[in-house]
Amino acid sequence: MSFKRRGIFIITSLFIVLLVMMILAAVVKLIPATLGSADRFNDDQKAMAAAQAGVRYAVVRLQQDFLWNANVNPAQRTVDQPNFVVEEDNGNIFGYMRTETGDVSQFRIRFNFQDGDPGLDNLPDPSRLVQHPYVSVNNLTNYVASSDVPLTGAGPTYAVPDPYTFDYQVPPREVILVVEGLAGDGLRDTTPANLDPSPGTTRRVSRVYIEAGFAQGNEAGGDSVLSGGGDINLFISDSKGQLKLETITGEGQVNVRANGSLNVADGGSPNVTAASKGKGNVQGLLTFDGPSSFDEDTATVSTQTVADPALMTIEWGTLNFPDSSPTSTQAAQIPAGIYLWNDGTKQMEYYDEPYTGTGWVPTTTPTTVSADFSSVRTDTAGGINWEFDSGGKGKGAKTGPLVSVDGDVNVQPTLSTDGVYFLSSDSDNITYEFQFNGPKDQVNTFYSEGDFYLQGPIQGKGTSVIAGGELTITNGGVDIAVNPSAESGVNLYSKGDMLISTNKNGGAKGGTEYGDLKMTGVAYTWGDFTAILNDPATSSNAGKFEVTGALAAYGNDPATNNPGGTGEGNINIWAKDPKLKYDPAFTSAITGATSGDLTKVLWTTY
Repeated sequence: MSFKRRGIFIITSLFIVLLVMMILAAVVKLIPATLGSADRFNDDQKAMAAAQAGVRYAVVRLQQDFLWNANVNPAQRTVDQPNFVVEEDNGNIFGYMRTETGDVSQFRIRFNFQDGDPGLDNLPDPSRLVQHPYVSVNNLTNYVASSDVPLTGAGPTYAVPDPYTFDYQVPPREVILVVEGLAGDGLRDTTPANLDPSPGTTRRVSRVYIEAGFAQGNEAGGDSVLSGGGDINLFISDSKGQLKLETITGEGQVNVRANGSLNVADGGSPNVTAASKGKGNVQGLLTFDGPSSFDEDTATVSTQTVADPALMTIEWGTLNFPDSSPTSTQAAQIPAGIYLWNDGTKQMEYYDEPYTGTGWVPTTTPTTVSADFSSVRTDTAGGINWEFDSGGKGKGAKTGPLVSVDGDVNVQPTLSTDGVYFLSSDSDNITYEFQFNGPKDQVNTFYSEGDFYLQGPIQGKGTSVIAGGELTITNGGVDIAVNPSAESGVNLYSKGDMLISTNKNGGAKGGTEYGDLKMTGVAYTWGDFTAILNDPATSSNAGKFEVTGALAAYGNDPATNNPGGTGEGNINIWAKDPKLKYDPAFTSAITGATSGDLTKVLWTTY
């Protein structure tokens, strides 16, 4: 080989070596960056897994208790295992997780406003703060109003200021969870004994946030002001009348549910509307499973068709019954049978026999009923008495016997009957009048194992009438109420059909003047519900229908979870201007909606 060719070979070799060295140097420089990117990706994945674990933990706790917000003082460890620890502390939650390889991750949730003791959230500040600005809000047990999700101030405390602002609200019966997931080298000093050490300024921490929303299911159906296992029909007599849907707060959503059709006839246009109060906003939702007819206010009422919508269930065994063997003078035991007002003798007469309906003729010898019912009772007198009202004592329009209920009344079945019937010999002119005088935070319960039948108006506070058969009230108005803080929010409950007619002329229909029906509480029947406050055939003076609370005709034993299964559950109302005002204070207490399944309605990460 010539000297010239050897020189070219050497130069080429040196160039190749230099190029390889340059490539190797670049690779060496890229290795840390590549490894760092892989580490960051790995940490991000671990942080996401930690946040997901936090969501799952919170959902489990909420399903156990809809009121849960980690309000534990002092701090309490709800999970305490070597590699998994969760601590709840006055509305804040810290979760610690450690893998078999020693990698540590964490989730954090804050319900606490971190604004002092007790602050706007009525919670004392926790022993350790969650240093991020995202507040979770639990609104699961609020059936009417939305709750604000407040914006916080600046770090490091991220306190909610007073007054605060907000970007959005949590709807009724929902919860918003914002869960922070953490992972990376910055957590290496985190241990079960030290859940929140400072990560230092040079250590890496990956952060992921999951914002998740969950809604309470409607399995109990306790969010409805009116619900029927069959068809719902309302007949409005006023040419400008409307079915008005309201809430006790003047805002939020009010529901009407029918397992069949839903029809509102006559009235004005529209004849179904949701009424707001002040600056509040009420939205009505009509849910049905059948052909329906109404003229709704499209700005305030919406509709949906759902197969077999869930209805409110109030089972027989959850009711409060009178003591069958009371010792108090404020409780009464009266025998089942017929209590006839004899207008000729101005006396109440008791017949131990069943009522066979219109045209009933006594077949037994009566017993004159004394003022305190002691002549027909075997227990200590008290709880119930009557006097003749010649006008002005009661609220009824007619004279007749005024029966005062001052305690629980238990109707004892006889060999002849298990129902109780208060009848008048001249129901067109003389009727009974029932006055309940219940204490503020309790109820006076009138319980009949069979039917409860009353000719005459009924009114008063703390009123609860329970019938194992049919429940019938005719010949006058209804004005009854029960305090939502009472032991039971049920005004009227029957296994059989429930009929209320306010016809002041006797009988269910055919009159020319009808009284009003006003009820605060809950009316519930296994059968059909019928309210007659108007008779179109007689061009009558119609009565007003107003319910604050809820009204339901399940159409079956609610324990079967099969509304309308007996072919009943129909609701028929004839009235002047029906108003239904939803108040969850009654339904939530009765249905016991404090736990249950949750449905995911929102999921986002950032």
